Amino acid sequence: MQNAASVAPAVWDGGIVWEVPGKPISVRLSRDVVDRLGIAVQEGFKSLPRRGLETGGLLIGTKREAGNKVVVDVTDFEPVESEHAAGPSYLLSDADRRLLAARISAREAAVKSRSTVGFYRSHTRRDFAITMEDAALFSTYFRKASDVFL
Repeated sequence: MQNAASVAPAVWDGGIVWEVPGKPISVRLSRDVVDRLGIAVQEGFKSLPRRGLETGGLLIGTKREAGNKVVVDVTDFEPVESEHAAGPSYLLSDADRRLLAARISAREAAVKSRSTVGFYRSHTRRDFAITMEDAALFSTYFRKASDVFL
């Protein structure tokens, strides 16, 4: 079984693209999003000595059919603040989850050409993996097979 995290991304003229062999999805991140998201994550790292503060939020973009694949273009992101009640990890409290749900609903209600296509979270923990909390968050708010977790 191939893990999506183990597949090296490819660079294209507009940014980065991930494709997992045998999976009907392609995820493309614009160079601008990669640069700005990197800056936002670094600000979190710098805000707390030693370990840094994890950050997270919504991935914004579009989805389209291309042959037998869904192409997800991530063109922006929207940070969703956490009160960090459990420390520097991005573990959402009940109040944080209400904020996340409100942000998702507001974006859906706006009916813009760009919608929520997934979620991102920075990582400062010892082991690099999706946590049980990540999986629960994703299964609650991002149920589409084409939703992205970065």
